[in-house]
Amino acid sequence: MWTAAGSLELDAAAAQPPVGQPDPVLATVGRIAATCNNARAEPDEEPSGDPTEIAVLLAARELGAALKATEREADRCWQSHFDPELKLMSTIDRHHGRLAIRTKGAPEAVLPRCTTFLGPHGQQLPLADPDRERIAAQVDAFAADGLRGLALAERELPSEQRPPHRRGDAEHKLCFDGLIAMLDPPRPEVAEAVRSCHTAGIRIIMITGDHPLTAAAIAQRVGITGSAPTVVSGAQLEHLHENELRALVRQEREIIFARASPEAKLHIADALRAEGHVVAMTGDGVNDAPALRSADIGVAMGRSGTDVAREASTMVLTDDNFASIVTAVRAGRQIYDNVRKFIIYIFAHATPEVVPFLFFALGGGRIPLPLTSFSSSPSTSAVRHCPLSRSVANPPSQV
Repeated sequence: MWTAAGSLELDAAAAQPPVGQPDPVLATVGRIAATCNNARAEPDEEPSGDPTEIAVLLAARELGAALKATEREADRCWQSHFDPELKLMSTIDRHHGRLAIRTKGAPEAVLPRCTTFLGPHGQQLPLADPDRERIAAQVDAFAADGLRGLALAERELPSEQRPPHRRGDAEHKLCFDGLIAMLDPPRPEVAEAVRSCHTAGIRIIMITGDHPLTAAAIAQRVGITGSAPTVVSGAQLEHLHENELRALVRQEREIIFARASPEAKLHIADALRAEGHVVAMTGDGVNDAPALRSADIGVAMGRSGTDVAREASTMVLTDDNFASIVTAVRAGRQIYDNVRKFIIYIFAHATPEVVPFLFFALGGGRIPLPLTSFSSSPSTSAVRHCPLSRSVANPPSQV
């Protein structure tokens, strides 16, 4: 976690409530992380919810925030769900008799909506350009290490003001409180699966909502790209014409689309198909359904995916594992190879038998058949060719 007071290493696995007087900055960040959240982490239960929100909630526990879902829901007055285009989530909660808007999301989406920041001693200070640059530099430092960063902010509402229910009226003039960076490590088997894809001639394109530096670090770590991939942000992708996007995917072999919206996945799938590629697209959200339907093979997540995504897909991963796609491709290619070998075998052995009969038919019988068959009944044929046929002259009744 990073605030104006400095950085703090959090270990959610060994989280212990702080002892003594809580720091006002840490208490504020922990309160936002716990309330602007829909995950559940009861003391005697397994945490449930979105993995990112679970990580944020466990970090809030280490900062001393209360995690009871019943208390959080009782104090919540309004909620604006996470928007993949805005990259924000906000809630309006009651705290000490007053209402406060609490927001968490991508730092580049939260920071422009902030006018103040929380100082080292808990005071609100004007957010000047040097402060914005310092925060942006810290975001880039986290992202370069492959960490996923979230910004936390809040704003107290006057007691006489009605709580706004429109996002545009709520998510502005916020106070930037801090950053939480988390590691979302790839599964151990992903690197080997990526190598198998490259060996098999399968091209992998990363489309993610993460920071461009985070996406590049993860892609290089698992071997999807080299050290210098082409990274296209969501804002840059919006200004690309359809022909320009097709030229990009045709000319650049290693591409990463960062901070991409679900609609971007649809445009990328259409561009790849227009270039003659067979496209398999993964997704788990409701907004991913058009891209899953447009791709040749839509792959939905079975555990974290929504019902809409699973219905729109061709294949569902029951374990949400990229390596399972490689296993399915390997099995499919084996089946295709076996069918191809069988067809070649049939044609290779049937052709020498069929061609002479075609010559016989087209030649009007002038070309003799290489293979013949008896036209007589089996019993007559047996008697005709048996060397002892003269001794078998008894009538059928006596035989």
